[in-house]
Amino acid sequence: MTDPYRTADVLGPIVREHRSRASQWQVVMGLFFAVLGLFLIYLFGWPPRGWAEGSLEGGCALFAALAWFAAWSDRGMHVVVHERGVVQHLASKATTILFDDLESIRSEWVRVSGSPTESHTLRAANGEAIHVTHGVEKVAQLVEHVRSRTHDRLLKAAVDAILAGERVRFGPIEACSEGLVVGEDVVAWSGVALGLEHGRLRIAGAGEVEVKEIPNLFVLLALPDAIHTHAALG
Repeated sequence: MTDPYRTADVLGPIVREHRSRASQWQVVMGLFFAVLGLFLIYLFGWPPRGWAEGSLEGGCALFAALAWFAAWSDRGMHVVVHERGVVQHLASKATTILFDDLESIRSEWVRVSGSPTESHTLRAANGEAIHVTHGVEKVAQLVEHVRSRTHDRLLKAAVDAILAGERVRFGPIEACSEGLVVGEDVVAWSGVALGLEHGRLRIAGAGEVEVKEIPNLFVLLALPDAIHTHAALG
């Protein structure tokens, strides 16, 4: 378990926080039961009449107190974005990933009962992972912020590796000096055309691949222009 207080000097100041929608509901319920408990105390006094005999008043006050404690003490997961990294707090565990250590972001968009949902997994080189879904408030803004902080580094690493003759994997897709390799199909960089539709990536001349199978999709989408720019510069 990572102690966020020990890494505060490494992470830098807090930029933004994102709580789970469940935790927000728990806070509302906690306030509701707190008000209910105070009302019962006002109505019946404290301790309630007949507490020792197990009266209805005493039972109601005890129920309100216990419900308030349960709702307020378990406020669910929240994600804190710092200047140099992100921390996910889930129950008593805190998972920390520095932007410089982030290795991949894998995203998925699906429809559940007609409503669009999304999930994202941030993974560090050491295996640490943070998983967030549409259940987290403004999850799209959260993930977009992480992408913006890691885009240039990951794209440069991919371009440098390709120019050095290496192959860079994006799940079932490989990028190399010749172009993109999907199965047995090779699409030259000059002919690469990518498009997104209904949770799938279309590669002209090489079919489609599900987005959820492609880590760092945002890097892959930027790769053709980066390769072309480098080629133009000589």
